[in-house]
Amino acid sequence: MSNLAKARAALKKNKKIDFKNRVELDPNNTTPVDAISTGSLVIDFLIGGNKLPNGQRQCPGLPRGRMTEIYGPEGSGKTTLALEAAVKCQSEGGSVCFLDYENAIAPAYAQALGVDFSDDKWDLYSPITWEEGAEIIKIMVNAKVDLIIIDSVSAMVPQATFEKDVSETGQIGLLARLQSSFLPNLVHDLRHSGTSLIYLNQLRCRIKTSKYDTGPDEDTSGGRALKYYASLRLKIKRVKTEYSKIENDLTGDSEKQPICNIVRAQCTKNKVSMHQGHSTDFVLRYGEGIDNVRSIMDIAENRNLIQRAGAWYKFVDQQGEEQSLQGKENLRDYLLENTSQFMHLVNQISSFSALGGVTKIGENEDDTSEATGETTSEKVVDPAIEALVDLALEEGLIDQAGPWYKFTDEDGEEQSVRGRDAAIDYLDENPATAVFLENEMDDT
Repeated sequence: MSNLAKARAALKKNKKIDFKNRVELDPNNTTPVDAISTGSLVIDFLIGGNKLPNGQRQCPGLPRGRMTEIYGPEGSGKTTLALEAAVKCQSEGGSVCFLDYENAIAPAYAQALGVDFSDDKWDLYSPITWEEGAEIIKIMVNAKVDLIIIDSVSAMVPQATFEKDVSETGQIGLLARLQSSFLPNLVHDLRHSGTSLIYLNQLRCRIKTSKYDTGPDEDTSGGRALKYYASLRLKIKRVKTEYSKIENDLTGDSEKQPICNIVRAQCTKNKVSMHQGHSTDFVLRYGEGIDNVRSIMDIAENRNLIQRAGAWYKFVDQQGEEQSLQGKENLRDYLLENTSQFMHLVNQISSFSALGGVTKIGENEDDTSEATGETTSEKVVDPAIEALVDLALEEGLIDQAGPWYKFTDEDGEEQSVRGRDAAIDYLDENPATAVFLENEMDDT
C-alpha cells in the first residue's frame, strides 16, 4: 500500500474531516466547465479557450461556482455586459439577484435588453452598507441563486465609515480588510451552490510610493483579495465610438450622433481555460446592448471571410454564390434577416481552435478613437496559428527548405513563402487553408 493510500484510509476514519471534499481529476474528461453565457459570442469564445476533443470550448462563458471580476473605466459597458449575462441566465430558467450599490440601474434600459422582472427570476436590492450586502450575498448563495451581480465594489461602504470620520485611524483600507476576511468563506459556499458571482469594479489612480515606483498608474478598488479569489478577471475599455447622421427630434436638423461603441475585453486572469492575456473587441449599440451581428461581421472581415472594397462588402453565401452589399449597415440588416447565413459565418469563425488575440475590430485600419484618443491599428498574432505552423512542420505537412516554407492549400496548389512569420501571416489571412491543415493533421 502506497503512502497516499495509507493517508486516505486514515482520512476516511477521521471524523473531523469530510472525505467527500476529496476531488478526483480525470485527464480524459471532455466535459466543459458549467457556465453562463455573457450574451456576446466573441467574449464566450475568448473565455472558452481552445476546443475540447468533443468540439466544445473549455468554459463557454462565466463559470458557475466561481467568482468573476469585470472592471474598467466609467462608461465602458460593465453593467450592460452583466445585464446581458442575466438575460442569458434567465432564458435558461435561472434566477438572478442584482445588488445595486451605486443606485444607478435603469429599469427601462434593462427591460430593453430583455431582463425579466418577474419575482421568480429577478431580485433587486440597493444595500446601504457593505455588511448589509454581505448578508444578502450569503443568503442568496446558500439558496443556490444562479447568478449574483454586485455593482460595484467601489460603492461598497463599510458601516464604520458612516459612524466615524473617514480620516480616523483604522478607516483607511477597511473595505480591503473586510473583503479579505469575507471572500475565503464565500469561495467555499460558491463551490457547493454552483452560483456564478460577478463583481463589477472601477479603476482608481494608484498613489506612487516613490519616484522609483514603476508599477501601473491605475488599479482596482477594494484591495487585492478579489484579484486572488476571482477565477476570471475581464478588463473592458471603450476604444472607439462610431457616429451616424440622425434627425434631431427637437430641431429636425440632421446631426452626428453616436450609434455604437467598440469595446475591448481582455482576460487578465483565467483559471477556467488556457486563454489568459488574450483580448477581443465587441460592439455595444446604444439602447440595444451587445450587437453580436456587427461583432461577427468585423471578425469575418479580419478573417477574409468578408472582403471589403471601398463601401462594398462581398462574401460567399451558404449556396456558394457571391453576394455584394453596399454599406456596413446594409450588410448588418441582411445578416439580421438571414439567420442561417449569420450562423454560417459564426461556424466558420468558431472552426478555429482559438479566437482570442486576433479579433481586433479595425486592426487593419488606422482609425483614431474619438472616445479615448487610442488607435486600433496594432497587429496581433494568433497563438493558435503559430502552434498550427509548428505542428504542421512536425507532421510533414509543411516542408522547410532553408528559409522557405512550402505547403499545399485547400485547392491542392503548392504555396511557398519565405520565413516562419510569412507562413503565420499567410494562414492568418487564409483561414480556409488553416482549417485544411488542421483537418489533415486530424486525419494523420
